[in-house]
Amino acid sequence: MNYLKTLPIAQIRLFLILLYNAIWLFSCGEYKVDEGNESQPEEKNSRLQLDFNSVDNAKINFPLSLFAFNTENECVMQHTHTATDDLFTSELPKGQYTIVGISGMENNGVSLPLQTTPESFIRLSGNVCSSPLQISRLQIGLNQATFATMTFSYVVSALRFTMSGIPSDASKVEMKLSPVSSGISFSGNPRNDKQEAAITFHKDGHIWTCKEQYIIPSESSTTHLSINIERPGGNEAYGYTYQAALKAGYPYHFTGRYGQPIALDGTFQAEGWHQVTNVEFGFDQIKPDGKDDNEGNGGNNGSGSSGEGGGSDGNEGEDNNDSNMPIYKVSAMPEVGTLWKECLVCSLTPSSGTESTALLLAPQQFYVYASDTEEQLSYFSHNGMSGWRIFSTEEAKAFRDRYFGITKTEALNKLLLDAEVPSLIKYEGTDRYLCNNGKSTFSMTSNMVSNAGDSRKYYLRPVKEVKLKLSK
Repeated sequence: MNYLKTLPIAQIRLFLILLYNAIWLFSCGEYKVDEGNESQPEEKNSRLQLDFNSVDNAKINFPLSLFAFNTENECVMQHTHTATDDLFTSELPKGQYTIVGISGMENNGVSLPLQTTPESFIRLSGNVCSSPLQISRLQIGLNQATFATMTFSYVVSALRFTMSGIPSDASKVEMKLSPVSSGISFSGNPRNDKQEAAITFHKDGHIWTCKEQYIIPSESSTTHLSINIERPGGNEAYGYTYQAALKAGYPYHFTGRYGQPIALDGTFQAEGWHQVTNVEFGFDQIKPDGKDDNEGNGGNNGSGSSGEGGGSDGNEGEDNNDSNMPIYKVSAMPEVGTLWKECLVCSLTPSSGTESTALLLAPQQFYVYASDTEEQLSYFSHNGMSGWRIFSTEEAKAFRDRYFGITKTEALNKLLLDAEVPSLIKYEGTDRYLCNNGKSTFSMTSNMVSNAGDSRKYYLRPVKEVKLKLSK
């Protein structure tokens, strides 16, 4: 300090400036350590969070089985998620993934494949399960923390069976249903290996029924039921063919009465399912070898009740004679199965070389209660033609037999559609048409004629007989 006192003031100022700069440069050098921290390697994993919902608020059965597949189709994650209200959280290496969720797998004893890939199949024990399976698939690019929602939908058909009138000495009732799929892939494709599912019934009062069962449908144009009844005198076997394939997401209620065709009303509907399809069948109409082209015997004259029942096949009360039948001149006689004046020619009965009686099917149809048919027909006319009526029983059976089954009915609908006919023929399981003066009903996918009920609506397709005469 004594030395500084002897220096000129200018030199002291210079010394202090140099010292300040040295301290500033030293301080700047300290930040190189922080720069080194910023160049550390990036995180290799990203967080994935999943929430869960379902189509149309269907109930999701927990626990959920979750799988993650990478772009090499390798299963890189398998997890059972049990919490119903919590999000699923996991970390996966960054990349592209397909996430598959399955609801109901744990509850049904489903078997996993030896090697889990998107195209491998899970299998149902006995090709049937007691609670519904739902699947959701989600493709994500996981490059950062990601939140996604998985939406589940049904991949099974729901089945309920009700049988009444089974003889009281029956000790066991079993059914085999085919074709069904034994499993489904993680990609959501049914196996389509045309297996059969065995269903055992239990007795509840006078009714034989079973708990709701679920199957994975198999591609087919028909569904076959094989029913076995054990009685002291020996087993009885019956078969029934439903002329349609079962569909995933649809509930089906099969009802039948031993010795007398009947349809029983029943509610079988829950959130997330399509509208229930009711299918009725009668034991006496079915041959033991599984063919069902008989209509039934005299035992079909049941008393009937509210709802469809009794299966009356007679023509009681029908009057098809029309003394005022109109005569139309034509240059050429139309063929059965073609259109004339937008009407389908259902039958053609020659009365002479130049004249025939034609049964015409109207281009319009109505959805009515059986009790309202007469009033509806009184207002109806087409192309100046009035006096329309309902199918007789025999006419209904002939029309149904000609266009029986989905393939033939769709071919008829194509003919109507091409001609811009406004109303197509309905053929879903619950769709039935009135006949026999509104006392009976028939379907394009069932070979039964059943009594009409008072509590539901049916389709009314008017018919009319006319005389066609070749013009000279």
